Amino acid sequence: MRLYCTNQGPKLDEQHVRAYEATTGLKLPEDYVSFLLEVNGGHPNGMYEFPITGLADSDYMDVHGLYGLNHPDEGYDLEANRRLRAEPVPEWLQSVSGTVPDWLLPVGFDSLNDKICLAVSGPRYGQVFFWDWTDQTASPNNIYFIADSFQGFLDSLRPGS
Repeated sequence: MRLYCTNQGPKLDEQHVRAYEATTGLKLPEDYVSFLLEVNGGHPNGMYEFPITGLADSDYMDVHGLYGLNHPDEGYDLEANRRLRAEPVPEWLQSVSGTVPDWLLPVGFDSLNDKICLAVSGPRYGQVFFWDWTDQTASPNNIYFIADSFQGFLDSLRPGS
């Protein structure tokens, strides 16, 4: 599926992506690189949702935004959100937030600011997961598989209700 977004980041070329990888030490999956080169994040043009299994009380979650590189709005910027992941969690939020595991890179978010994440290392490299930060257990049990690839995630999207 081709996802159209408003509020897209600036047009990128492959050098921008490779420079980001060199700076961060990450190797982004090629289907995600293609998304960055074509769309570069933003707010989906319309309401979209994706299937999710194992999450209590919900079979589908929405996509509120996807991060892009060098996005002028930090709320949609991949690096700004990656840095937030590495910073200490404020004390008032520690009881509910936990942290995104190092093998996951947040690449988007839902309307509750739960994270859509891409596995960037390990045996699940390239797979997409949902990290439910609102789950008050703040444990690895709040990570849910979405798709085998970023393109698979995009293909799973359907118009929301």
